[in-house]
Amino acid sequence: MSAASSQDTDFAALRAALLSRFEAELREQRDIDAASRESMLARMDEALQQQGQAQGDASAGDVRAEVTEAIQMLNQHGLLDSAGGDEVERAFTQVYSVFENDAVNRALEFARISREQGEDAARAWLALNAAPASAA
Repeated sequence: MSAASSQDTDFAALRAALLSRFEAELREQRDIDAASRESMLARMDEALQQQGQAQGDASAGDVRAEVTEAIQMLNQHGLLDSAGGDEVERAFTQVYSVFENDAVNRALEFARISREQGEDAARAWLALNAAPASAA
């Protein structure tokens, strides 16, 4: 499996997890009917899909901005109140931390270089930028 297809698979799994968590949060909001919930899920899925297509190596800030934008849009259309938006935002807090992990960021950079320049270039980059096991 190439690094690009592995990254696509990883993003698809992350997107599925985010959507599942978002749906669970929406189900807890008793004033949201099934049709509205499906509409909100579709909009969130679209926002996440656009994020994945726009750039393969998203940062925590990028994901946070996409989620915030989707929540604001749902608020504007009356599909989610501010308390519900706060709950959804809190639900994503752990997800954001994944993007702030140095090892994850190195893996994403490795995948980007592999996709753009080939696996040999990515391995060379990793050899130069791997965290040292011991300085002694």
